[in-house]
Order: sequence, then structure tokens, then C-alpha cells
Amino acid sequence: FVKAHGRDQESSDDSYYGVAAFHQIHCLTLYLGVRNETLTQKHLDHSTHCIEYLRQSILCNADPSLEFTYDMKVPGQEDARATFGWNVTHVCRDYQQLLNWAGKHADLNVL
Repeated sequence: FVKAHGRDQESSDDSYYGVAAFHQIHCLTLYLGVRNETLTQKHLDHSTHCIEYLRQSILCNADPSLEFTYDMKVPGQEDARATFGWNVTHVCRDYQQLLNWAGKHADLNVL
């Protein structure tokens, strides 16, 4: 968690925030564990929250990049097409810069 002074007018100096990108990575990691069947029922219940959180994050950050498609052979379909999502230029944020900022504002005493 990080302290972010002046984030909004209603927060006090004791306000803590989670960084959305880190929450998203956490949810992806949890989901991968669910797929590998290594989690308890408690974690499986938590995964429902994470899938919804990731869905909302994708919608919020809707990437309008156009992805190349290729022909795909699907029995019973003539014109099937698919995309890998690679070899496309995306405009990304600097994740290392976010890590640096969070490190400077982290409060390791808050769990």
C-alpha cells in the first residue's frame, strides 16, 4: 500500500491506497493458480472477484489497437479468422516508473 497525500479533498494524511496495476497482477497470478488447481476453496471464491476486477480493468483501459488476423481452419466453417495479438504497436505506460513511485510512497507497516 502507498500513502498518497493530497489525492483527494476528503482523504486525510493517514489515507492508504492500493495501486491498481499491482492489484491486476495479483488477480492474474491468482487466476493462473486456479487454472493449475493449486488453490483452496477460499482462493477459488476470491478468484470470482479477480475475474470481475480484470474484466473491468480491460474495459476501463480499452485498447483500440488493430490486431492482424490470419486464416484459421475450423471444421464446418469456411471463413474462420483469428488473432494472436502480437506484432502490434501499443501505447503503454512505463511500469518501472510506477514501481519506482510506489517504492518511494510505500508504507510497509500496513498489511
